[in-house]
Parts: sequence; C-alpha cells; structure tokens
Amino acid sequence: MDRAAVAWRLRERSPEIVAEATRRIATEIPAYAAAPGDLITDVSEHIRKHHEVLVGLVEAGRRAAHDDMTFTRTHTAARVGRIPIADYLHAFRTYLDVIWLELLEQSQDATSAQTVLTLVGLVLDYVNEATTYAAELYIEIEQLELAGGERVRRDLLEDLVGGRPVVPGPRQDAARDAGLGPTASCLVVVAVPRGGAADEQSLHAAASALARACRTPLRPLTVLRRDEIVVVAPTRDGQTDEVVRTLTQTQQKLKQQRLPLAVGVSTVHPAITSLPSAYQEARGAAESVGTEGGIIALPALSALDYLTSFRDPTAQRLVSPQVWRFVTEDLEHGGVFTSTLLAYVECDLNVKAMSKRLFIHSNTAHHRLHRIAEQTGLDLRRLGDVLSIVVAIRLARPLGDRPPGAWG
Repeated sequence: MDRAAVAWRLRERSPEIVAEATRRIATEIPAYAAAPGDLITDVSEHIRKHHEVLVGLVEAGRRAAHDDMTFTRTHTAARVGRIPIADYLHAFRTYLDVIWLELLEQSQDATSAQTVLTLVGLVLDYVNEATTYAAELYIEIEQLELAGGERVRRDLLEDLVGGRPVVPGPRQDAARDAGLGPTASCLVVVAVPRGGAADEQSLHAAASALARACRTPLRPLTVLRRDEIVVVAPTRDGQTDEVVRTLTQTQQKLKQQRLPLAVGVSTVHPAITSLPSAYQEARGAAESVGTEGGIIALPALSALDYLTSFRDPTAQRLVSPQVWRFVTEDLEHGGVFTSTLLAYVECDLNVKAMSKRLFIHSNTAHHRLHRIAEQTGLDLRRLGDVLSIVVAIRLARPLGDRPPGAWG
C-alpha cells in the first residue's frame, strides 16, 4: 500500500473517523461533556474540515502551514468563553489518537507499515501546527473579547452612575447579562486600594473576588474604574446581611494577601435609575475607611450610625465645646467614659444591664455616669442629652475599619 492508497482509505473512512473523534471528545473531556448540542455539532464540523486538510496533505506529501488553517478561526471563536484552552487543545490530541488507530489498522503487512511510518512525521507536524495555530487564535480572540467586553462594561457603568438611559445594543446586553433590568433592585460596592498602588492583575483578582462575594446567579457588573473597583450587583430582600458578611470576609482575606482595600457598600436601591445615588453612597463610605483598609456597609448601619459615621464640620460645630472637650480628652486617655456611655445607650439607659455588660459593680457604673454628667453639664436621664454625647463620640471616632454597624 502506497501513500495514495493510505490517503484514499483515510478519505473513505472520513465519516467514521469524524464520528469517533467527536464521540470521544464529547464524552472524555469534561468541558465538552457539559457543552450544549450546538457546540458538539460544531466540533464535528471542525474535525471534518481538519481531516479533509490532513488527507490533502497526505496525498501531496506536503507538511502543514498556517495558511492551511484559516478555517479554524470561526470554530475557535465558538470555544472562547465556553471551553478552556487546555480542553480545546486536548481535543486535537484526541483526534490524533483516532488517526493513529486508523493508520495502525492499515499496517497489516510490511509494505503498508513502512508507508505508514513515512507519514508519522507529516501527521505529527500537522497536529502540532494545528494546535499552535489554534492556541494563538484562542488567545487573540479572548483578548479581543475581553478588551471589547471591558470597554462596553465601563461605558455601561458610566451611563448608570451618570444617570443616563441605557440604549439598546451592547451596553443593554451587558446590563442584562449582569441581571440589571430597569426595575431590578441593586447595591453598589466600591473598593479603593490602600497602602500603595496595586498591580492590574491583583486588582482584577480582587474585583473577581468581590463580585463572587455578592452571591448573585449572574456575574454582577464589575469594572476597574480609575483608582477604584466598582461592582453593581442585583439583590433581593433578605439577602443583604449575607452579602455584607461575605464581602467582609473577602476584604479580610484580601488584606491577608497584602491587598488592603477600603470597601464601601451602598444601601439597596429599588431600580437602576437611582444608581448615581448608590454609587455616591458607596464611594463616600469607602473614602471614610482608614489607611489600613476595612469595610463600611451601609445596609448594616442604623440611621443614627450612618448620620454620625462621616466627618461633618457643621455637625461638629453644633456640638458644645464642653462636650467636645470631654469626648476628645477621654478618647486620648483610653475612652473609659465614652465606652461606658455607649454601653449605657445599648442597654436602653438601664444602669443594671450596663453594669453586667461591662462586668463592673453598679456603684462604679453610677460613679462613671455621674462624672460624665458633671464634665459635660448634661442630664443623662434625658434622651436628647445622651444623644448629644453619642453624636460627639461618633464624630470624634470615624467608623474607619470597625465592624459594620458596631458602636465600638
């Protein structure tokens, strides 16, 4: 059997070879096994074209060149984002295995075996050329799609935070892919690196981690925007506590990996039309976090906690000098009296309950409250006076990286 006879046999057996290679790819490679039927149909067509080119090269006794592979681009594009590159290249090796078995079946005598041996280099060269070309195409297409997709997502975010309507087209498709319909309730997460500039790859990894922490069925809108990471995530009633918890855990893990972030989380907004306000909330919260990084999640704060979490010069001027002096001096000396007052508030102005919480004698508790009243000139039996001191404490102690919603 000469080379022409081998080529004729490979062409004659084309349907069986294509079917067997398709079957093995669809059953032996996990990503293909989970793929929809239309992709497997495309796999079959892709193999058929490769086999046709290989048979032509065997007939001509010629080695493969890049120009023989131009048909591959459309099929490669169909794999990007659906099949990992490692599995895509594994499929080529599977086709090679099927070809080897077919050639072995043709090596029934010494003459046939010798002819097949002369084709080994040609077949190996073809598969090597095909996999190299496919890998280059895959990376090129993936980079183009990432660049284009990132550009669309960035433009979509600018529309949303700018209060502009999202017109039909790629941006509207990106919004839909992120679960952001016109009436979808959502929240915004803004993360700003602390402790020096982080490299782009680290920021991409952090952005993905924050997006996963939002626990949405679809990947939320995630954008690297100038000096910040912005995530816009759809959310449902009763879900925010869990989202805040996982975001807090993620921020702490990233800090352990030497990527401290100042993370701000907005309140839940009922529709994407209010995203400009949601973004401002999240950005303001992030800017209030200290230099070591941390998280301020507005859904975890009370209204009073929120109103006193951010420095406001006007509010500070409204605090009497006597109260401000008392608070700042106590904080400078360990904060015994301010901590006592906050515990007093948390115990609904109940001295006995406060004593148990602080593990102090009731006489000690009364003594401390008397000292606070004496130094501030306020009556701690009156709620308004107590709140005046609480506001002063909150203004003197920015929320920083304390646990969301905690007084202390």
